[in-house]
Amino acid sequence: MPPSRKDIDAELFGLTAMGDGATICKYPLTNVLFAGGYEHQALIDVIDSSDHMAAGGVKDARYIASKIMPLMENIDPKKELFDMVVFNGAANVQKAGRVIAVRFPKVIVCKGTEQIGSLFLTKAFKEAPLELLKTWTSIASLNFVLYFM
Repeated sequence: MPPSRKDIDAELFGLTAMGDGATICKYPLTNVLFAGGYEHQALIDVIDSSDHMAAGGVKDARYIASKIMPLMENIDPKKELFDMVVFNGAANVQKAGRVIAVRFPKVIVCKGTEQIGSLFLTKAFKEAPLELLKTWTSIASLNFVLYFM
């Protein structure tokens, strides 16, 4: 059977795994999305950590990686297609990304900027223009520093 366009896209452009934690109505959740070159983002799973945390566990790097890696292995059992993992800047998910990178040798770990955009837009509707520019400059500088740490 000839390879599908999706297979070819993944081989040429790689796949990206993205995750973000959220607590919604006291439920500790982690959203997991995958995307490829010409493929839209797809919500792969929403991990409910309620039982884990009720038993005294924490959403640390090892736990997060142990939940996301099987999802990645299901799509990429040879560990050849995933080349990027994107999480927010929280230490636990950045470390989880590094754990994943050990098992998926092509993976680089990136910090998402969605929180910075959200912070900026939240302030945009509350502050005067000069204060907004000062805030944006400090957020951008902080992100630049954090990115290269």
